[in-house]
Amino acid sequence: MTTKIPVSSLIVLLVALLHSGSLLSADDTQKNGELTIYDRPTSIGIVAKREFHDTEGRVIKTHYYRYNFKASAGEMFDESGPYTEENLILDSVRTKEYNDDNRLIRRNRYDENMELQGWAEFKENTTLSRRSDGTRNIETRSEGDRQLSTLYFDQTGENLIAINGEVPGDIEFSGGWGKQVDGLVCGVGLNQSKGQLGEIRFYVTIRNMTDTSRRFITSIAYHQIQVELLDAEGNVMPQDNEHIKQRKEKLVRINRGINENRQLLRPQQARITSGGYVLKDWYSDIPAGTYFLTVKQRTDDSSFALVSHPVELEIVAKDESEHQ
Repeated sequence: MTTKIPVSSLIVLLVALLHSGSLLSADDTQKNGELTIYDRPTSIGIVAKREFHDTEGRVIKTHYYRYNFKASAGEMFDESGPYTEENLILDSVRTKEYNDDNRLIRRNRYDENMELQGWAEFKENTTLSRRSDGTRNIETRSEGDRQLSTLYFDQTGENLIAINGEVPGDIEFSGGWGKQVDGLVCGVGLNQSKGQLGEIRFYVTIRNMTDTSRRFITSIAYHQIQVELLDAEGNVMPQDNEHIKQRKEKLVRINRGINENRQLLRPQQARITSGGYVLKDWYSDIPAGTYFLTVKQRTDDSSFALVSHPVELEIVAKDESEHQ
């Protein structure tokens, strides 16, 4: 005996199947993420990202990828692309957390093995970036849509070592400020005050103390600043001139010249002059001990007129650093 199914029932069944299929497709997209491959690598070598969304359409996780260029074309390859999915290499992962008001409150950073590298906390008018151990790294302050300042901290998270924007009134700059020259002062901050020579990085911040704009010069390191290091007895430590010469030549090649520019500094503002300098770029080897670092920075002419307040640091031997 054959049972006849009404046409209306068939239509309902067909619609249900189609709807089920679309849900499966959406679930599949959510599971696998939405892949975007770039036309060219970013400045840090990222060529693609894969975004994952929650049921409300918010991005909750993003995978970032580098590219296996050699695997894609043997010994002959072109880093400008195009890129294919099969040769993508996971570089890092970001996840996002939201509150009940749909506002982003935290963004986590992981490496390719999903080990936490740090995170950012988003609060009203403040974004706080932390390292994997929870210490404060960067704090960004704003007022509505206007960014006021970006503050950089040393490895302890306690000492302010560099400033972009307004100088905060509630946190003291760790390196202090040097003597004022034409309305400008210069300060130096250290990523760490104790460590091996190659571990010490220093950052130069220039501050405009006036109500009118000022200018200062940026260039490759050896054309922009001069460095002086004194030991505990006040003796000037000799620099490695041959290393400086080779390093300077390399920087000129990379930057296609010394790239001298005059930067505008607005009234009552501060600015970090670079991403930081490595002390070892001036000194190939110095004995363990206590030292005092002073930096001279160019203003709007050829003289190194801005002189920082000296900052104290301690160089330790390799085996001592490993047991800190």
